[in-house]
Amino acid sequence: MSQTKEGTSNSTIRKWCGTVCASASLLAMLCPSPALATIASVSPPPLECSATETIAWQTPPAPSSTFTGASVFQTGQFVNESSFIADGSFGATTIPGNPVIPGNPVIINYPPNPCLSGDAIVWTLSGTVNPLAGGSFPTFAFPPNPALPSSAPSVAPLIDVTLDLMPGFAPIEVTGPIYAFDQPVQVGTWDIRVSEVPEPGTLLLLLSGVAGLALVRRRKTTVPV
Repeated sequence: MSQTKEGTSNSTIRKWCGTVCASASLLAMLCPSPALATIASVSPPPLECSATETIAWQTPPAPSSTFTGASVFQTGQFVNESSFIADGSFGATTIPGNPVIPGNPVIINYPPNPCLSGDAIVWTLSGTVNPLAGGSFPTFAFPPNPALPSSAPSVAPLIDVTLDLMPGFAPIEVTGPIYAFDQPVQVGTWDIRVSEVPEPGTLLLLLSGVAGLALVRRRKTTVPV
């Protein structure tokens, strides 16, 4: 009889410990301490963001042309609608590099990059399309549904990927056209995807919380023999 009571007591303790561990892990994520909140209000926590860039060339002129240019990601703040102050960058990519004629599509994966809460992300693509028959045509990526100028712009248009990054943001995807000048002719389409990379500590807390809840659920559904 004493063994039965002891077994029941141990089972109850294990259930209680599982519940406490799960609750503590989840509360640590959902309810940060006042001290951490104060620090966050003074200095926004950095976010780890990854980006993927895809360029699909239309036909024509892609099969009979080459493209040389560069794409650049930047993070920072808009002072006004036309003035952007950068405070960081995912980096720049030279296209094509190698081979001379770029693939179709061109897919570029950027490694995780620290961003600040409240940051905007902008992207530019500029270069030249060079038909094999001769000639060179300035080429730029434009925002979705652009009001196209009649001639090539003097600088690459800034494309807003996002204007206000916040922790836990949903994956972002933006798509738009690529035009070559002298007369604007669409030669391709771009697609940008940005997502947040979970911090190892946050991921560990989440996994421990889920594991604790799973343990409690299993204990409840197990019938003692």
